[in-house]
Amino acid sequence: MLGKWILAAVAALLAVSNVSAGDAEHPLRNARPGDWVKYDMVDTLSDEDPGTTLIEVLANNDGMAKIRITQTEPRMPEPAIEEKTVDLSALSKPYTLAFLFPSPPANDRIGIGIRKGKTTEATVEVAGQQYDCVYTSYTVSAVTTFPLKEWTSPDVPVTGLVQAEMTLTSPMARMTLVVTLAASGDAANPPPAAPVRRAGSD
Repeated sequence: MLGKWILAAVAALLAVSNVSAGDAEHPLRNARPGDWVKYDMVDTLSDEDPGTTLIEVLANNDGMAKIRITQTEPRMPEPAIEEKTVDLSALSKPYTLAFLFPSPPANDRIGIGIRKGKTTEATVEVAGQQYDCVYTSYTVSAVTTFPLKEWTSPDVPVTGLVQAEMTLTSPMARMTLVVTLAASGDAANPPPAAPVRRAGSD
């Protein structure tokens, strides 16, 4: 079964391409250093606290944006942190932004097939705010085939992703993973520091 971070990467990958395909300019193009967005990741098979993914803009000039991605999960001893440089001219190309999330280990690199389905308009309320979204359904093939539902809005800074939901089914279990916008801000309102896990803590 695919890891949570792989599914989150697919969600963000589709989200940024979906937003950039419309009339609105992709949020990352106008992002300023210090802008950030944070997501909660919850699955139906776990009673643990949600995992989180934080994306921060470190620089944005000369057609390039530098971002930092910090991911935490309850079973991770410490956050996974990666910095990447994004070519803003590539934002108009479909399905090219998987690098917004941590790169998979070499032995986990797999081909991902994506088939776009239904697209409609929808209003979604998350993090105490309503967003006018584009809802899009996909069928994703990566080791297994699973449905993905996604809600995107250019009003969400940095990525445009409001919420994503995907369901994986295996002979042993069925798991639904939900990735939801938790918070966003800028340099004047920085993200809270990630909690520090101490040895022996559960």
